[in-house]
Amino acid sequence: MKLADAKELYRAGLEGATHIPGRGGDVPDAEFLAIVKDRVARSSRPIWFNEPGNPVALGPNAWDDPMLWTMLPRAQVQAQQGDELKRITPEAVERARRSSKATGDVAKQLIAAGMKLVYGSDNGAAGRGFGWYEQLRFENWVTMGFTPTEAIVMATRDAAAVAKINTGMVAAGKSADFIILDANPLEDLANSRRINKVYLRGQEVDRAGMRARWQARWK
Repeated sequence: MKLADAKELYRAGLEGATHIPGRGGDVPDAEFLAIVKDRVARSSRPIWFNEPGNPVALGPNAWDDPMLWTMLPRAQVQAQQGDELKRITPEAVERARRSSKATGDVAKQLIAAGMKLVYGSDNGAAGRGFGWYEQLRFENWVTMGFTPTEAIVMATRDAAAVAKINTGMVAAGKSADFIILDANPLEDLANSRRINKVYLRGQEVDRAGMRARWQARWK
């Protein structure tokens, strides 16, 4: 949305948006930040936004991972993403990193004003690799200037609070939804791909069984 529209909408009670308020070169100004601070002071609900930056900043190797191939065959990834991957040159990656960093700087201004940056998606474009593209958007918060710890908290605790879901953190009274990894995501957020086990409501998910049933059905 354009910044002028964002000002009217947030004054009127809008709680969140899927991108940083502002389009076409607009960036949040002092007036908008004042509106946000006023809303945060008066609201019992989080005021939030979702912004993934430019995942091209992660480079073409982000699409080269065994976890992806368990979901989509290499041939399908190449058919759907081959042309896009060819365009991810070193120059394109560098431009995307500068763009993501600039976007992150703006995001931090909104966070300082009291808004929550949380994980979400408006991805509906065919060929992007559903699930995997969302993983890359999550990892790209690091190129925006956030630490892995900040990214994980925003994607779990803060996102659950905005969605009013009783999960998002390990605490008494919360739903026991978590993953066990084979590597430390605080050292490299891409280690969040190294999933060993998944638990929902305290019960381990039979990932191998689910995969076998799906593969048998769609072989």
